[in-house]
Amino acid sequence: MDMITLIGLGAAFCTTAAFIPQVLQILKTGNVDGISLGMYSIFTLGVAMWFSYGIMLNNMPMILANLVTLALAGSVLFLTVRSRMAARKVIDIVEPAACALDMNISEVMVPECVANDATLFEKDMKKMAA
Repeated sequence: MDMITLIGLGAAFCTTAAFIPQVLQILKTGNVDGISLGMYSIFTLGVAMWFSYGIMLNNMPMILANLVTLALAGSVLFLTVRSRMAARKVIDIVEPAACALDMNISEVMVPECVANDATLFEKDMKKMAA
C-alpha cells in the first residue's frame, strides 16, 4: 500500500470515528436537544454523494470512510427525528387534556421530560429490537 492510500485511510478513520461519541451519547442519554436536523440532513446527503463518488472512482478509502460515516450520521439523524416525533405525540395527547383542564401547555413541561428521559428511550429501543 502506498503512502497516499495510507494517508487517505488515516484521514478517513479520524473523520469517521469523530461521529462515534455523538452516537454513543445519544444512545446513552436519549438527549437530542442540541442536534440540528438541518445540518445533519445536509451532511448525510453530502456523505451519501461522497460515497457514490468513491464508488464511481473505485477509491476504496473514500468508499469505506463514507459508508461508515453515512451509517453513523444516519443513525444520529434517525434517533433525533424519532425522539422529536415521540415528544410531539405526547404533546398531541397532553395538549387537549391541558385545554380541558384550563391549563397552559407550557405549565405541563412535557417536551423536556420526554426528550431527556433515558428510561423512555431505553423502552423504545427494546420495543424496536423485539
